[in-house]
Amino acid sequence: MNCYNGARYLNDSLRSIINQTFQNWELLFWDNRSTDNSKKILESFKETRFKYYMSPKFTNLGEARYLASKHIYGDLLAILDTDDVWLPNKLEEQVNIFNKNQDLGLIYTNTIFFDKKNNHTLYSKKQNSGNLFNHLLFNYNISLETVLINLKYKNKIKCIIHTAAQPSHDWAAKEPLTDFTINANGTLNLLYLANKYCKKSVFIYVSTNKVYGDTPNYLPLYEKKKKI
Repeated sequence: MNCYNGARYLNDSLRSIINQTFQNWELLFWDNRSTDNSKKILESFKETRFKYYMSPKFTNLGEARYLASKHIYGDLLAILDTDDVWLPNKLEEQVNIFNKNQDLGLIYTNTIFFDKKNNHTLYSKKQNSGNLFNHLLFNYNISLETVLINLKYKNKIKCIIHTAAQPSHDWAAKEPLTDFTINANGTLNLLYLANKYCKKSVFIYVSTNKVYGDTPNYLPLYEKKKKI
């Protein structure tokens, strides 16, 4: 669990972990230099399975997740953010599936968006199983809070596909500079981390021409031997 000033819903998130029917878990709580009372909420549970780590500096979420991952010693990894909750049988059902097939790389589920008045299932179509590579290229439907990951594959990353989703926001065409800056910073962060932690992996960048047209395809870009 990565946290930066996540106190608002943190109690509910932590309670949903404690209430799991599967009890053989450990929570790695990574505090990304929060200035609210997130740490006090965590400590109020007096739960020995909660492991608290303060980040040495504030980082973007991607790097925070990587730094936190250095403290993982288990075989399976689940991720829960401070504004999400799990249903009580989430871990038990997924662990049972892994126990039956330990070659699986990842198990995921659908997710429910809810507030005080409404709730709805995020993905209306049936979730796919098997080799999902081609499917996810065009129909990404995995919510991070639902996954359980088999860590035996963590050092075998051969390919990273970054999909910059400019058309996901209608205001992207009205504020192209803002949109470009968000996507450019995200891409640079991912390139930096890929170069630092999995140098031999292939990096594929997939974008769209909805906002910027075809102009980027004709920019005189070339690759240098060194970044600087």
